[in-house]
Amino acid sequence: MKISILIINIIYLTLCSTGASAYRICNDPKTGKKIFTNGVCPDSMNHTAQQKPVQDLEGQAKIDRKERVTVLIKFQDGTRYNGEVIKGTNIFDGRGKKTTSDGYYEGMWKNGIAHGMGTAYINMMGTYQGQWVNGERDGMFKITASDNSYHQEGMFNRNDKCGKWTTYVHFTWTPDIEYNPALYPRRYQSGDHVNFKRERYYPSCPN
Repeated sequence: MKISILIINIIYLTLCSTGASAYRICNDPKTGKKIFTNGVCPDSMNHTAQQKPVQDLEGQAKIDRKERVTVLIKFQDGTRYNGEVIKGTNIFDGRGKKTTSDGYYEGMWKNGIAHGMGTAYINMMGTYQGQWVNGERDGMFKITASDNSYHQEGMFNRNDKCGKWTTYVHFTWTPDIEYNPALYPRRYQSGDHVNFKRERYYPSCPN
């Protein structure tokens, strides 16, 4: 279980941060648009600039963090970002969507980290929708399973569940499901609509 939580947290870190070092600005002569990439510009585009790594830019007080532009960033590993960045950098800031092989995060960013309302989707697991603070789940959240068989509502405190969490189960029973009295309130027949809720209490949330 601890290993699974570690893997999930690594995925969150990847989804909810800039996760890139240097990139290039490529001019598309056909559309006139700029495409940002950490790879090499395609032959059909002109390379115009090489930017410094994110960590070198974040400390520069001269950057006006209120001045944003909307860009499409394509990374060599297939990661894509479509949204706002601080002008002249590849620091995600404002509203945007980052998509990786593990899923995506769509919502608000601040200085390259998920910050504000947003939704993270992890493949084969589901969506985590709620308040993010400095890349961590912190506040009211709704978790929905990828197959929509249940959803949960409750509070996070810096990625840890706290207070009361309610799980709402809702799916159609099929013959391949094994009955477990610890999970289900009664036995079901094939085709029955399973619909119940359970509450669980975690350590109290800080005020």
